[in-house]
Parts: sequence; C-alpha cells; structure tokens
Amino acid sequence: PPPPPPPHPPPPPPPPLFLPTTPANTVKPFLLATHSPRLRMALPEELLEDTGVAWRDLLGANDWEGLLDPLNDDLRRLIIRCGDFCQVTYDTFINDQNSLYCGCSRYAKADLLHK
Repeated sequence: PPPPPPPHPPPPPPPPLFLPTTPANTVKPFLLATHSPRLRMALPEELLEDTGVAWRDLLGANDWEGLLDPLNDDLRRLIIRCGDFCQVTYDTFINDQNSLYCGCSRYAKADLLHK
C-alpha cells in the first residue's frame, strides 16, 4: 500500500519581496529597480516625501551623495523597510533540521505580513 500522506500539507512559500517585471505583476506607480534590471521592489506611496529625491539616488546611483549626512528621511525609511522585510523572512523561516517542513514558511502567503 502507498505510504500515508503527511499530517499537514507543506505551507506555501512566502510571497516574494522582489517580483520579476512582467506586465501581469507590475505594481505602479512606485517601483524601485534593484541592482538586477529584471527585478523590482514595490514600495507604498506613504514612504515617499516631497523631497524630489529620485529612487535611483536612494538606491545608490550617485553613491548616496547628499543623502547620508544628515541622513535623508526617504533613505532612512527605505533602509528600515528593507530591514523589516529581512526580519519577516527570518521570523517565518522554519529552521528546525528535524522538521519535515524545514526551509518552509510558518505562515501562508496571505497571512505572512499580517502575523
């Protein structure tokens, strides 16, 4: 007879922080091009100030000239947001080597950022 199924199906992987740029999943109007031209990171409008700082500059296109001393508020918010995403990834990752679900997320995709 076939082996019994696991008690619970493995949880789905966490939602991607970086999305491949295709017309079907492009988030507008605020997209940050990352170092890879094939990837973009969507940022909500509330992260923006009316400072006129271009996203390219926030990502270091001009070596953050004029943004570091004093630290630009938009750059500070971007750094904190990226750190928050890293923390979410760490917190949701099942790293128990004895677990059947090692390497999976603790939460379903729809619940990941709400937990």
